[in-house]
Parts: sequence; structure tokens; C-alpha cells
Amino acid sequence: MKKRYSISSFQCCQSIENFYANVAKIIGITVTDNTVYDCRKIRVTVPVQNCIFAYYKENGFSNAAISCNWLMRGPKADLTGDDLAFEVEDGFTSESGDLCAH
Repeated sequence: MKKRYSISSFQCCQSIENFYANVAKIIGITVTDNTVYDCRKIRVTVPVQNCIFAYYKENGFSNAAISCNWLMRGPKADLTGDDLAFEVEDGFTSESGDLCAH
């Protein structure tokens, strides 16, 4: 069984890289310059997705660029709920490799 975590809007309304770093810190992972994240190992609620999209829109990204970035590096937004929440699987972070985001 996976544990569901809450995340603040401040920690959530970030670039995908910063969002992932905030997630790692919330779950107790020490983030280093070598930490990489596996976007296949995280699920979020739609409000989290909307928050991240809003960050990119506020920073001048087009809808196409946001969508492309999300498809390549974003988490799965299939977690139920209207809150800012996420779940991670084992292997979400590692200290080497070339995964979805860094």
C-alpha cells in the first residue's frame, strides 16, 4: 500500500524539477546535485497538475510547450481527490542515471 502525502501550493506551483525536489524532501529523501527522479513512479491529483501548469503559464510557456514537457517528464495525474496530494513508488529517486527529470 502506498502512502498519500499532502503538499502545499507553494511547494507545488513550481517547475517539475523543483516540484520533484519538494516531493523528495517531504518523503524524507536528501536531495543532492546527483538526485534524479523517475516520473513513472509518482502519481498526483489533478489540482497538483493544474498548479504546475499554472507555474509554466505564468512564466510564458505556450500550452504546447507545457503539454510536451508534461508528457515527457510529468507525473501521472490519475490520483483521486480535489486536494494537493501525491503518492510515490519505490524507486522514485536515485543518485545516478538518466531518468525523466533532473
